[in-house]
Amino acid sequence: MNGQPKLGAWVRCERAAPSKGTWPQYVGRTGRVVQINDGEYGVRFTAETRTVTWFLADELVAVAKPEHAPNIGLRSERSCTAEATSARLPGVDAA
Repeated sequence: MNGQPKLGAWVRCERAAPSKGTWPQYVGRTGRVVQINDGEYGVRFTAETRTVTWFLADELVAVAKPEHAPNIGLRSERSCTAEATSARLPGVDAA
């Protein structure tokens, strides 16, 4: 991907190398970046699940928002992160 995906960006999964293992199920799928962690990008493909699949920037291609895009929000992901942080750090309230 030219540059790095930003939080909330719509992306398509692509890979230059031959796909092995579980990769073939993701090739060509479009999703939304919902988390970023140390150069890895968490992508969610459906609004129905909270499953996040992790990719490197060079495995993602920016795309325009799909016409029939699922409502994959970022708010729930942020609140989950805040809850997880407060659970680990005593005295920190979840936002």
